[in-house]
Amino acid sequence: MLSAYCAGNAAGPFMWKTQYKPRNHIPWAVIGACYVICPVLLLVIRAILVRESRIRDAEPVDASEEYIIE
Repeated sequence: MLSAYCAGNAAGPFMWKTQYKPRNHIPWAVIGACYVICPVLLLVIRAILVRESRIRDAEPVDASEEYIIE
């Protein structure tokens, strides 16, 4: 779920090289992309879970099933 956040933090320090100076466009782009991907992944996961919940709630309730907790 937070893999993009972790990838951004892991790859971030390696992106700050002297060849990217003075503006450091590449490092900021990589870190920014990871921070954008993270909430997008969270919204995708939420949409999938909402859809699965609606499918589960639409199923008829089987009254013959008994749950026994020992």
